Amino acid sequence: AASTGCTNKAFKTVLLLVWFCSSCTGFLPSQTSLLRPLPLLSKSAPLPSLKAVKTCRPRLRGAQMVLGPIGPFVPFRSSYCESQDVDDEMMKLTLVASDLSVKFQAISTGLQSGVPPNPTEVETIAQEMEKANEQWSILLTRFQLSEDFQALQLFKMTEARLAQNGINFAQMKASTSWQVQAMLAYASGKPPPPMPAEVQKIMSQSSQESSQIMSQGMMSSSGVTALPFKEGSKAIQSPVVQEEFRQMVAEHKSLVKLGEGYGKWDRTGKLMYIDQMEAIEDRWGIFMKRFELMGEMNPEFVLQRDEYLKRLQIKNEQEFINLLEETRRIMRADAERT
Repeated sequence: AASTGCTNKAFKTVLLLVWFCSSCTGFLPSQTSLLRPLPLLSKSAPLPSLKAVKTCRPRLRGAQMVLGPIGPFVPFRSSYCESQDVDDEMMKLTLVASDLSVKFQAISTGLQSGVPPNPTEVETIAQEMEKANEQWSILLTRFQLSEDFQALQLFKMTEARLAQNGINFAQMKASTSWQVQAMLAYASGKPPPPMPAEVQKIMSQSSQESSQIMSQGMMSSSGVTALPFKEGSKAIQSPVVQEEFRQMVAEHKSLVKLGEGYGKWDRTGKLMYIDQMEAIEDRWGIFMKRFELMGEMNPEFVLQRDEYLKRLQIKNEQEFINLLEETRRIMRADAERT
């Protein structure tokens, strides 16, 4: 009985990784464009201008802010984020994750019925899982080393979300690696290796909390492609409003394009760029309030936005704004060390 309990406990941990892999299938097909090999940039990347730069000004908060095209909700994509160079690799990882999910569901069902898994099958699954984990690590590194602001922001936002649970990417990687070794040990009839502290921390959580931690380690863009207002909206019929909208779109697109060289800049350039990005986001917040008050928000935009918030287990808009602000704080701190 003690042996069975020990096996069940070990596989409870292992199943966390399967949940981790299977959760990839929820966003990988629609998010493959976010990753590509590191971009080739000129040695002298352009710096943001000094126009409209303010340093560390307070952001709009609470009822004043509407989640329009800010942070990952921007429908304007950089060349990096629009690339299709690693679609095949990401699709392969998606298929592996889906296959592993099916196999582990069978193992989980057997364990619940008191049937221990077949060692040979466990070894095969562990090898597939190890390969998938290596692929995930490579993609993660590409994000982390990206020169593009949008890609780096996504990485830092995921990092910030994990930090809220006291977890980081390195701990997640160590945890998944241990789980693979535990499975291989089971297949060989040996005891599992000592459990790292990060695995113990995850196992000490409830199943729901553990799943939340693992899902928050999944890098995913918002998937937002729709503009935040309805086509032909009454709120944008005024020539003055149309011109304001046209200018914001043009400026935001130019800023996104400029951000493709973010990683090449020095401390001053990076801090100025973040200031400009936040300035235009504040302008969007004021602009979008008109659509919200008139009931003219685009249902497709709202749906795409809310699905992303749900995927990150974010309860409300203010919680997301706080997360975005923390992300930018981290990026500012990184820039200061440049």
